[in-house]
Amino acid sequence: MFLSGGGRGREARRPRKSHEFLSDKVPLRRSRSPEGGRDSGGDETERFTWFPAADCPGETQGRMKKRIVIIAGAGGDNPDWFRRELAAARPEVVICADGGARHARRIGVIPDLIVGDMDSLEADLQGYFATRGVPFICHPPRKDETDTWLALERAAAMGAAEVTILGAMGQRLDHTLANLGLLLLGREMGLSVTLRDEDCEVFAVDGEAVVRGEKGQTVSLFPWAGDARGVDLEGFEYPLTDAVLTMSRPRAISNRLLEATGSIGVKEGCLLVIHYLNI
Repeated sequence: MFLSGGGRGREARRPRKSHEFLSDKVPLRRSRSPEGGRDSGGDETERFTWFPAADCPGETQGRMKKRIVIIAGAGGDNPDWFRRELAAARPEVVICADGGARHARRIGVIPDLIVGDMDSLEADLQGYFATRGVPFICHPPRKDETDTWLALERAAAMGAAEVTILGAMGQRLDHTLANLGLLLLGREMGLSVTLRDEDCEVFAVDGEAVVRGEKGQTVSLFPWAGDARGVDLEGFEYPLTDAVLTMSRPRAISNRLLEATGSIGVKEGCLLVIHYLNI
């Protein structure tokens, strides 16, 4: 991934050094954009533009991409949050799932790839990204897969090891459940997948994991894809030892971290972990 100092034009590409990434503390290629100012009510705002690192959005072709961010179309309308999340994730690749490109446009990000049936991305935005060299992988609207599902499969094809999905949880409960199911698909493909929004992060555990946060934060667990057996919780207000969790008896809701970390283990099955960041 590359950075450009201009909000509109494209500079000559050059390799990104490890420290040259969007950061709240050290944003290197920072620029002022009147276009960004119009979006925020008239004041000039700082913009960041990233250019694709790969010439081909297909298989990895020997170049491993360790961290990939997928921007989906749901989530709140808080561009600062999206910027912070991208800074924290430090991705080598950014993929937009159809309407997720709206979020990218709002924060001045040029994604490496846009995937989907394009029914949620207006023609003018499609043209905006196309003229800036962003490749599209278009699918017919009548299909079995969701756009985020297709984006996750593409991330796997590009050699992802860790995938963070932003904008995956919104007002559509059916789409939210479908995206939660992608946590299982990610594990089937050998990926570490996390869904994040402004309130929480969600991930799946089928062995051991550590929740990292702040003392007093709320953590809820559900068995995912069947009963979960041999569940152990340490570092929580309500510990568990060799417990069995079922969907019909949700025993692990609204637990709390006793310190900054808590450990989770499950011997059989899979757990859905919801870590609230503000509760």
